[in-house]
Amino acid sequence: MKYFRSLNGILGKVGTSTAIDVTLSLVSSFFIPILLFGLETGCLSKAQINKLNFPYSSVFTKLFSTFDKAIIMKCQYYTGYLPLRYILDLKFLNFLRSTTYSNSPANQLYYWFGNVERQSVALQYNININDNKAACKKKMWQKFKIECEVI
Repeated sequence: MKYFRSLNGILGKVGTSTAIDVTLSLVSSFFIPILLFGLETGCLSKAQINKLNFPYSSVFTKLFSTFDKAIIMKCQYYTGYLPLRYILDLKFLNFLRSTTYSNSPANQLYYWFGNVERQSVALQYNININDNKAACKKKMWQKFKIECEVI
């Protein structure tokens, strides 16, 4: 609710006719963190991701005046924004990476539970365990590019 309230507040002020890159930058900086707060700590089910994808893609729906998922995906690609499931996976990988370098109980929990989940997410994007954040993001963009070309 807070996400939609904030989003509608800004879209009501700037409108959808404002430069799309400015509007998307505002949404990415201020409203996506509200939507995704605390979600990097665990794997979400497909149903949960679909529920979160609705508000995430609603911005693209409003700005580009379409409900077609293929068009929204291409709009995300050409405006430089990853789909929600990619963002969640990237946040998850970064979170697990940060726990491996800390001296906390979270580090031990990572070795018990997170390592298997990290490997399964990494396999989806052909990411090596030793890849840094930039390399992970690059490989995700490569997969997203291939996914967009298929459509």
